[in-house]
Amino acid sequence: MLTYKIDLICVQVQAIL
Repeated sequence: MLTYKIDLICVQVQAIL
């Protein structure tokens, strides 16, 4: 679950960048 949340955050950060 934690890794899934981290993955989602990474995707959001990439989208912002």
